[in-house]
Amino acid sequence: MRLERWQGAGPPDERDLLARLRAEGFDGYVWHDPPGAVYGDHAHDDQEIRWIVQGTLTISFADGTEVMLGPGDRLHVPAGAVHRALAGPEGARYVCAVAP
Repeated sequence: MRLERWQGAGPPDERDLLARLRAEGFDGYVWHDPPGAVYGDHAHDDQEIRWIVQGTLTISFADGTEVMLGPGDRLHVPAGAVHRALAGPEGARYVCAVAP
């Protein structure tokens, strides 16, 4: 897991985040979770990136590590890492990408 906290001067811009991912060679898309949305334990075949635009998303890993992401925060979830997710009370809007 690699976490990058937002260092921008203002709030993140969805189009800018997508453009940055494309410049890094990733195909990104936007996803939205309603307030309190829950994803149970699961893993992905490829590395996944979550880059928060609005709201909060808490990712918990099988080893007990828990990370709350807010606007602009970017998380790389390694392939095969068992994790679960919980959207905050205002939901979460984020940019997703898969990195093989």
